[in-house]
Amino acid sequence: MNREAIAQQGRTSAASPTNGLLQRKCACGAHTSGGGTCASCTKASGDAPESVARTLDGSGRPLDSGLRDDMGSRFGHDFTGVRVHQGADAERSARDVDALAYTVGKDVVFGAGQYAPATNSGRSLLAHELAHVVQQSGGPAAAAGGLKLGAADSIHERQADEMSRAAAGHKPIPSHAGARTEIMRADRSFSLTFDDGPHAATLNKGTNRTEKILDALKSKGIKAGFFIQTAALDEEGHEFRGGTPVGKILVKRMADEGHKIGIHTGGKADHEDHPVAQKAGRLEGELTDAKAYVKNITGSDPTYVRPPLWDMDGDQGQNKSLAVLKKRIKSEMLKVQKRGWTTTTPSPSIVVLYHDVQKGTADNIDAIIDGIKTTTEKISDKKDKAVFVAP
Repeated sequence: MNREAIAQQGRTSAASPTNGLLQRKCACGAHTSGGGTCASCTKASGDAPESVARTLDGSGRPLDSGLRDDMGSRFGHDFTGVRVHQGADAERSARDVDALAYTVGKDVVFGAGQYAPATNSGRSLLAHELAHVVQQSGGPAAAAGGLKLGAADSIHERQADEMSRAAAGHKPIPSHAGARTEIMRADRSFSLTFDDGPHAATLNKGTNRTEKILDALKSKGIKAGFFIQTAALDEEGHEFRGGTPVGKILVKRMADEGHKIGIHTGGKADHEDHPVAQKAGRLEGELTDAKAYVKNITGSDPTYVRPPLWDMDGDQGQNKSLAVLKKRIKSEMLKVQKRGWTTTTPSPSIVVLYHDVQKGTADNIDAIIDGIKTTTEKISDKKDKAVFVAP
């Protein structure tokens, strides 16, 4: 559906105000400004709120030429026709659809403070929305009966995440399905990440902790990130992480199943802090060796490095019980809630850090994932759903 048709639909569906403002009731009993259906019932029905039509009725503005050309080269797509919408109407419509930003065809609408292409997070959000532009350019027309809200946890959202990450790394854009013209929304997502592994216990015996985590992620269709130790030795000088035959099998499985693989350490000292290796003159060589290790097994260069001791969430490298792990999840997410769990909450992507060599994590990963889903809906009053993506 084109912008003019959507805007006309919005204009004809609203009652004309009398004496400045007309208050009418929605069918649910709530009063609405200007008549019509309230925002809650509109979202429940899947129909676009009237504020979307008002926003798309505006002309917007094109992407700056430098930004347009850069994104065009990354996606292999011409973004000349893209229009960016900001301002009061755009912000209201983003709130009404519970989104940081959303895309309809070539129109990209941003909530308050979200259009910030000079920042890493702002550029990432823009790339996600431009991925939706690409998807909708090859998809069918809008559904009969008007513009609809796309599901925040749809395959198109997951594909947009994958496409934007590929574009950020100047990698080929993965194959994707064309999407119907609808409101595609950027939502908060969770990235599960695991440090210190892989575990080197025997496979297929129920004792390898990394294997148990991979099995759980596969059963739930979740992609995660693993920051591995490629050459660490145990206290007796034996390989016990990525350097073991089991470790190499697990790293290949991670890649084959679509997980993101990064480097934790590349030296022989277990969990050695990078400044220590740097002071000893070993860090650059160890990271180079680790990069070669990952490429040799997976065929791709790793692009992420996370040093030890940067633990901010999750189990903090300790073998925690399920009760403690769930409490920590709730505590971290309530920090977001206290800042205001709204469409303008900072950081749409929440990274959760665990350790795949810890028994508590491996034994409880299913319950941890379910806990994140439940907690997300509870503290957001069901405004958000937990969508899991690779980092």
